[in-house]
Amino acid sequence: MIKKLRISQVQDLLRLPESGMGYQLIEAETGYYGHRSKYLVLNSQLLIDDTPQILNEVKSVFKTGFRAVLFSASEIELKNIRLVENLSNYRVKAFAASKQTGAIHQTVEFANGTEVFTRLSAYEDDFRVDTVNKKLVPGSFSTTYSDYQYCKKNNLDPVERYALPNDEPINWAFHIRPLKTDSLQRGIVESANNHNGGGIEAYFEKGTSNNTFLEKTPY
Repeated sequence: MIKKLRISQVQDLLRLPESGMGYQLIEAETGYYGHRSKYLVLNSQLLIDDTPQILNEVKSVFKTGFRAVLFSASEIELKNIRLVENLSNYRVKAFAASKQTGAIHQTVEFANGTEVFTRLSAYEDDFRVDTVNKKLVPGSFSTTYSDYQYCKKNNLDPVERYALPNDEPINWAFHIRPLKTDSLQRGIVESANNHNGGGIEAYFEKGTSNNTFLEKTPY
């Protein structure tokens, strides 16, 4: 089943890190009796239940259109939200410790103040990009601008290269230039969401400073 969080609860999801670029895997309580369920969350707002139908429902979201599905979905309120590594019916990540090349496993470095990073998104209004303060919110992923350019120039599939949760084309690119005081971790995208990965990824645990978001462009 596909549901949406109340707008008042979106901030609760934004305070938690992403599981990967554009999605989160969570467990939370619903109802009066504290029943706990797991969900795939898209853009910190659209929730898909962890059921045997989850893969088909993910495909239907992007086939129908994210905004259209969000508009028609009924609201749900969650309690005691926490991140999980995997869902029961949606094995996002399955890797050995020796293959942990993802950004979150790498050492922290500081931006040089000139390098640009790009966040690819299926969502025109990507909640991980704070367009008011013009920054990337904490716990968000991106790739480097150079890897994004490499992907485009060589006509590679960004969904495959960055192991994104959808099978539909990426529509938007959000470009960020972090300051020298902004820290990040840089790695290689691991296999996830039935995609191979292999692109460069950057994880900004603390987000970026105000006025570091440069522009949004069509992919």
